[in-house]
Amino acid sequence: MTSTPVVANQDKDDQEPKDEQKKDRDDYTSLSSNLQKITLVFFGFIIFVTYILIPYYSQADEYKNNKNILFYVDQIYDNFSAIKAILSNYTADNETIKKYQTDLDHSSDAYSIIYPQLSVVYKKYTSTSVPPQEQFQNIFNNISNSYHLTTYPVCNKQPDFGKWFTCNTHENNILAAKRIFIVVNSTITNEINDKINNIPPLIRNIEIHNNVTSLVNATSIKSWNKIVSDWKKYPMISTSAKLDLASLNKYKEEGYFFPSFKRNEANLTTKIDNRIKEYISKMDTIEYPIVGRVPIISLNLTFLSFPFIIAAGFSFLSFQFKKLIKLSKKLEQDNNSDELELFRSWIDPLKSFPEKIYSLLVIFTPCAIFVILFCLITITWYHEEPYMMTSLSHDVLFISIVDKHVFLILNSIGIVIFELSYIQIFSAWGSRLNKPS
Repeated sequence: MTSTPVVANQDKDDQEPKDEQKKDRDDYTSLSSNLQKITLVFFGFIIFVTYILIPYYSQADEYKNNKNILFYVDQIYDNFSAIKAILSNYTADNETIKKYQTDLDHSSDAYSIIYPQLSVVYKKYTSTSVPPQEQFQNIFNNISNSYHLTTYPVCNKQPDFGKWFTCNTHENNILAAKRIFIVVNSTITNEINDKINNIPPLIRNIEIHNNVTSLVNATSIKSWNKIVSDWKKYPMISTSAKLDLASLNKYKEEGYFFPSFKRNEANLTTKIDNRIKEYISKMDTIEYPIVGRVPIISLNLTFLSFPFIIAAGFSFLSFQFKKLIKLSKKLEQDNNSDELELFRSWIDPLKSFPEKIYSLLVIFTPCAIFVILFCLITITWYHEEPYMMTSLSHDVLFISIVDKHVFLILNSIGIVIFELSYIQIFSAWGSRLNKPS
């Protein structure tokens, strides 16, 4: 009779660890289940908002690059206009150039005098029927031989006498002008050198932004580089330049500087501007899960604040991971490792490979998205480029300096939050629980 209480107490002592193990398992199951649900909601939110915001970033980036290109094109235009004005003023006041230009005009007049006679000959050759394309060169050769005219093969592509004659007159004047050389004095040369030296850096900046938007075609960029290289090839006499009259005349023509690019800022950016406004209007109609429709006050501010929201949400997850890791370690003390491995949730970081990959993705993906968005935001809204430094308050990408500072501070706090969150997780991961004696 005296041994019965001892047995009862021993059964009670054996039962207490089992009850505690069951409680730990129940707590682990409940916590892992809640963490899975929270994680799925959190990642669903991140993916949904990221899917919405990334297209806006690409449009904003294209818009910004277009604006920067136009800024640099304006700089190129100003330099070329200055060169054009310098040489126009110089040639207008130079008596030698005036004389040569007068001689060229007389040469053109001489050609024009024989135009009626040449026209009659042309009609004679083409009176019965319009000859095939290949016969035009023979006709033009006969005309030029009869009147001892210098003709140019490039003009023989013109199947029309008037255009052919005008082309030959133009080419003849250019050839004559190329034989006339003018020495441009050092004052003018130095002024042009200063303007020419400004062009290459501007072209390089345009090419960088043009990789994003392709706003400027390759022909324009090639022509600007050629203008720079042509100027540097002119024979130099001390600090003066020896230019032919044809080159001087080219520098006075607008089409020489901008052969295939039209400076029309309104038309070039309106399309992207409208696309962004349409995108913003669609954003206002989106209904989000649970909360419903959320009005967008400013898409720019939403984009800037999103990384901080990710960091704040992950801080809550980190505490749950810390609890889960500690519970998982506690279960290791009282359970068979093989049995425990089957029991552990997929979201448990202590689970063995390859199943551990899923939990690692959950832990590190928010930080990766944070870094990507932070870089995109920095490139678009915080990079010190001409357009972003000179944007006006009505511009689609405008964010006030105060707001920029506020969100930079918030996102910097987000970096600190991630650091503290990972400290929570890894401190729990690396700690050792004391086994009960």
